[in-house]
Amino acid sequence: MLKTDDGVVINVINQGVACRPSDGASTVPIFTSPVFEAPLGKYQWLGQGSFIGTLEPADSAAGPAVRIRFYRAG
Repeated sequence: MLKTDDGVVINVINQGVACRPSDGASTVPIFTSPVFEAPLGKYQWLGQGSFIGTLEPADSAAGPAVRIRFYRAG
C-alpha cells in the first residue's frame, strides 16, 4: 500500500519475475507490472492506466530494503 502526502491510501498489486543471469552477475533488473486500486476522485487515474515498475536494492538504516519505481506506459 502507498500513502500519499494528503493521506489517501492506495493499494498496489505489484507482480514481477526475477531470473538469475547465466553470467553469474550478483544483481539483475527486476521489472514489475503494478496494478493500482485507488479510490474515486483525485487518484482514480492510477486505476485506469497501464504501468511498468522496477525493483532494486536500496540502502536503509532499518535493514534490508528495496526501491520500487513506477512508470506510466504510453
